[in-house]
Amino acid sequence: MIRDHPRLIVLVCNKMSMIDEDTLLKELVNKYTVSFPSFTPFTPPNISNRQPGAVVLLSGSTGVYGTNILAELSKSSFFRRAYAVSRPSANGITVRERHVQAFKREGIDEALLDNPKIRFLDADLSIEGFGMDAELFSELQSTVTHIIHNGWQVKFNIPVKEFEENFRGVRNLVDFSLHSRDDPSDPEKIWPEELFEESDSALSTGYSQAKWVSERILAEAAKNTALRPTVVRVGQLVGGPDGNWSEHEWFAALIKTSITLGMLPNVPGVIAWNTTHVAARALLDILDSDELCLNVDHPKPIAWETFITIFARKLELRIVNMEMWMGAVEREYQLAIARAVQPDGTLSREIMRRTMKLFPALRMHAFFRSARDTSRGKPLGPGSHMSFTPRAHTEKAVKASATLRDAKLSQIGEEDVGRWLAYWRRIGFLDATHLSEKSLL
Repeated sequence: MIRDHPRLIVLVCNKMSMIDEDTLLKELVNKYTVSFPSFTPFTPPNISNRQPGAVVLLSGSTGVYGTNILAELSKSSFFRRAYAVSRPSANGITVRERHVQAFKREGIDEALLDNPKIRFLDADLSIEGFGMDAELFSELQSTVTHIIHNGWQVKFNIPVKEFEENFRGVRNLVDFSLHSRDDPSDPEKIWPEELFEESDSALSTGYSQAKWVSERILAEAAKNTALRPTVVRVGQLVGGPDGNWSEHEWFAALIKTSITLGMLPNVPGVIAWNTTHVAARALLDILDSDELCLNVDHPKPIAWETFITIFARKLELRIVNMEMWMGAVEREYQLAIARAVQPDGTLSREIMRRTMKLFPALRMHAFFRSARDTSRGKPLGPGSHMSFTPRAHTEKAVKASATLRDAKLSQIGEEDVGRWLAYWRRIGFLDATHLSEKSLL
């Protein structure tokens, strides 16, 4: 099953017809799949000094998922070196300092960054040679065995054409792999976070369409060169052992809005969410898989109703259907508009700011409205798909990953919910008056 990341805000920002969109997407694929180089292995002068062990080039390592991947790389004895690449900072903060900040934000032990096998590099993947000096770039070509490409421009309201920098990065990584030390079919890996197979499976946003274009670039590279990339689709990631789950994501917005409304929504289906550290371990498990495409979701999903009942009990909120919940959200918005109208016809920014703070789901109105529309008429039960986060088949990923196969892999439950609520209160996102100490247990 193909799906975009569930925190996607569904905003229709491109008014082209479906035919025009399809033409544009195909033109972009063609543009970045012209004249792939043949495999020409880079031969370093000191080839006799090669050392055993995998060497990873990791992009996007300061994001929620990337920090956990880097932490697992640091702890794993399978990897000899990890290059964490990041764009040069405009404010002068070093790559390592940005990683320290990211690890603090995610509640990950910063000491893992002191591992000498981790090397932090300024790099711009969209530039030929990654914007590095020739000697350093040659070092990467002579040592890197795996590429985990997790970096992506996270902007949901721009057209697909504005993602060309990302497309250049994907193409440059393909070319890099085809000029690296080893035959890329044995196996040189490029791992985009999540991509699409068909253009009509990409939602009408530049963000999701750009992911589809990148997947097609890789598909063409696999078809026409020795490169054997693997596409990994990562489902919803949730806060890990310390409960750190971004307050800017859709689920945090749902919970705070629900607290203000006094009700939680029930929707059809199940959830198959992984904590960030479990998903990171699973990714490293499957790094050498021969599969073309893998879905990293939790192999033991639970019913949304079971899950949301935990919140209802802890927060003392009633559960209503999605139609009623969304109706309440929209009524609050209309009331806020009425209160905010000023004599000159403009809206009071302060009133709208307070409204958005109390009802953050309004910032993602189109996303929640879409979930309501798709849940209409669907039965509540384990056989249906949850409207926020569609499920995917995971048989191949489970076969490839010891982490996902582990019989002790726990489902999301009471303790996880308590940790998330405690974290959101700790950072000031949730008002302490709404949360008793009992609710955090």
